[in-house]
Amino acid sequence: MEESANEHGTIHALIEQFEKQSLPLLHELKERINKGKTLSNSDIQFMTQVMLDAQWNKQLIDRHPEWQEICAEVIHLYDKIADKTLEHKMKS
Repeated sequence: MEESANEHGTIHALIEQFEKQSLPLLHELKERINKGKTLSNSDIQFMTQVMLDAQWNKQLIDRHPEWQEICAEVIHLYDKIADKTLEHKMKS
């Protein structure tokens, strides 16, 4: 029972971090990159950390399908930002 309560607390903390920190910043980076701006080193570090966190917590998220949509949104935004960044690099 305690393991389940710990897992429940962990997943809620993870989702709260995604909703309040990761998603808003990813949306901001997507908007910036869509305007032709480049990512800073700290932006790239942030994106790397988001993906590492997602990979690290994948098993936890897999056990909680109710949270998979928000995690999928994070990964989708990451992919869009990375694709657009690569597109900009190839043009220059």
